[in-house]
Amino acid sequence: MKTLSIAFDLDNTLVDIETPIKGLMAEDGLMYCRQTEFRIRTIPEVSRSKVWEYIKAAYEKIDDLKPLPGAIELLTKLWEKTQTPCKIITARPIEAANVTYKLTQKHFKFPHELILVDGWQVKLSYLRSMCYYVDDRSETVLQLANNNKIAFMPQRTYNEIKECPDNLVIINEVCDLIPLIDEFIY
Repeated sequence: MKTLSIAFDLDNTLVDIETPIKGLMAEDGLMYCRQTEFRIRTIPEVSRSKVWEYIKAAYEKIDDLKPLPGAIELLTKLWEKTQTPCKIITARPIEAANVTYKLTQKHFKFPHELILVDGWQVKLSYLRSMCYYVDDRSETVLQLANNNKIAFMPQRTYNEIKECPDNLVIINEVCDLIPLIDEFIY
């Protein structure tokens, strides 16, 4: 039996959550700003708790959360080659578990494991048997790379890394990984 050695983050790695967040903010006359840092800012400025309200509201907009280029194709091909469920490991809060499950069921029509965790340390514990991980958060991929994982990071406006370790690879989108599928199977 073939096994997968790759796992994926969900938001802004497999699924576009920024577009729904921007839309919700625009409805309230706010401009979404997210450039060289991970935190979302707005113009005019709103509190961090208000930003979280927009993020949580976006979780509920399952019909507006679209897969990013190549996400469905990549995960489908991995399933077809291995018959092993892909691991999708997300830092979404536990209260978003039901809508997150509905989202992944809607877009990924094959068995997969959805794991909600808190922080890169917990992600690392779920990745013990994995060689590769894909995540949009620079802090997470740097920590995983420092713990002997090969990390792929989709390039975003907020996740620039000045010095990349050799085992951290910047990609445009997960579709860039499709030609490498056989590398992720053992």
